[in-house]
Amino acid sequence: VKTIPEYKMNDSPPYVHEVFKFQQVFVSGFNISPDFYIKHIRDVLKINSKEDAVRYSGIVLTARSEEWQHNYPNTLMIMNEGTMQSYSNKLKNKGIGKNANFELSIDDGCPSIDYIVTWTGFAQYELVENASGFRGATDKYGNINHFSGILTNEYSEITIVNKL
Repeated sequence: VKTIPEYKMNDSPPYVHEVFKFQQVFVSGFNISPDFYIKHIRDVLKINSKEDAVRYSGIVLTARSEEWQHNYPNTLMIMNEGTMQSYSNKLKNKGIGKNANFELSIDDGCPSIDYIVTWTGFAQYELVENASGFRGATDKYGNINHFSGILTNEYSEITIVNKL
């Protein structure tokens, strides 16, 4: 298990609330609820390293805590539009409908997810690189609206950091 630099809460920019205004995009065509997108997904094109992934997920945690009083655990998946589209398409192709639990992964033909960061406490997080997929649930419209777990395989790299 490798360690990477810790995220410091005081690293948050003063515009932390703007993260959500910027991310509130219409996710038409993806079978992903806007709420799920805002809470759990960020575009990998804005992330250039695992350090960026940890820092950005910490900023999102801060914003979620301030806006919605959300605490730990807090998970953020970082994937590009093509990966998001692939998961959306597989959801439809597998016939996963409304109010359903699901598990999608590379075994279903989906690409791996570049980074998934889960904050488990102050200065404590788990970073998964090349996650093989994730578990979740759909809402009454059949859109992904809940994250319930990370799927890994032999190609996934897991880093656990506890700076307390």
